[in-house]
Amino acid sequence: MKELKSLKALNNKNLLAIVPIANLEDEVLNETLYSLGNQTNQTDLLLLVSKDLSDEDMKRVVEIAESPKKRIVKTEEDGSTKNEVLEPVNKLNFALKKVDLENFSSAFNESFNEANENGYKWFSIIDNGDFLEEDWVKYFELYSSELEDISIFLPLTRQISAGNMTGHLNEATWLEGKAEVAGQADLQILMSWNCLSPTGCMFKVEDIKEYSEERGGKSYPFKENMSIASSYEFFLRMIYEDLKTYTIPRYGYQMRLDKNDSSFSKLSSKIPSNLTQLEKSKGGMTQHEIGFWMEQAKSEYFMSEDREIEYEEKV
Repeated sequence: MKELKSLKALNNKNLLAIVPIANLEDEVLNETLYSLGNQTNQTDLLLLVSKDLSDEDMKRVVEIAESPKKRIVKTEEDGSTKNEVLEPVNKLNFALKKVDLENFSSAFNESFNEANENGYKWFSIIDNGDFLEEDWVKYFELYSSELEDISIFLPLTRQISAGNMTGHLNEATWLEGKAEVAGQADLQILMSWNCLSPTGCMFKVEDIKEYSEERGGKSYPFKENMSIASSYEFFLRMIYEDLKTYTIPRYGYQMRLDKNDSSFSKLSSKIPSNLTQLEKSKGGMTQHEIGFWMEQAKSEYFMSEDREIEYEEKV
């Protein structure tokens, strides 16, 4: 494999996008990276690739990143269809790092430290298989230039299954009577509704660092001992510490719920809808355990320390 650029050699220090890759499926990765290359405003990109991938898979990841493609079916005027291959308007400015990560929380922490250590002002983490709406980075840059006191910008997220939109995320702050300030999350909303998703968000590095646990010269914004509630606890803690969030009133992110098994890979933020039906050895949980972790989030957000917590089976 040819020598790649290091992250330090990339040139957009305002924003770093990160895509964790636990396993390789061509179509999935192509669509995600196509959406990054098709942004009207560009960003640097870091691919966090699992060390479990073979050398051949690593080479293929690089090939896709150098020339991502999106395949669509186009309907002609006579009603016939044909396959068409689209290429993004921009080349990706990317670096690649092999990693040994356990879950989304560890991927988020790795992403944060890469952004922090390499001098980026903002960073964003994107699930492999999801993609950005075309103008999301442009809208982020417009809003962040005006709202300088915001630490986390969130997109309106479409949840997509079988090609159809099945739901939204991050929209709660715009519902009438929900938020104290329209567009901004507060503790009252979050204590009653786990409604924010971290993927596609823009995080201001220096602000997140201030309320993250520090160990061994690294920062840990996500508490890796919080199991499936790590994202919920993170948002509770940031808002408790008076960091401001703002949901930009534009669709910015598509979360694919059904693309393939990698949608629920170990480095994904997604929680399987059939979590309670899965075997425990495959990450399954009872409804009682899910509730336990969500309640733990509500009692742990007062501190940045990631305490060791264990769930005890209900007898």
